Amino acid sequence: QSTMAIARGLVAAGCEVSVLTWVPGRDEAGMVEWEGMRVHRFWARLSERFRAYTTVYHAQALRALDRVVRRERPHLVQAHHVSNAISYAALARVATQEAARKLSS
Repeated sequence: QSTMAIARGLVAAGCEVSVLTWVPGRDEAGMVEWEGMRVHRFWARLSERFRAYTTVYHAQALRALDRVVRRERPHLVQAHHVSNAISYAALARVATQEAARKLSS
C-alpha cells in the first residue's frame, strides 16, 4: 500500500513513474499502464529452500530489473519490500549503473 501511495503522489506531482513488481504467474508478466504509471510485472521462480540466497542474489530478478532500468533510465529508484523476488544484488546493480552514468555525463 505504501509503495502505491508514493507512486500515486509522484504521478499527481507530474512525474513519470514506473513500478517494477514480482507476480506469482508467468502469464501475468509484462508491462501495463495503470493509474498514469508504467507497471513492469516480472515473474521469477521462488524457492523457500534457497530463500536466504535469493534475497541476496536472484539472477531472474536481476535481469528483469536491468531491462527496466535500461528502458526507463530512471532519475530516482526507490525500493520497498526487498525479498527473494527482488534481491539486494539487483538494487546494488542499479545504484552502480546510475553512478557510472552520472560520471560519464
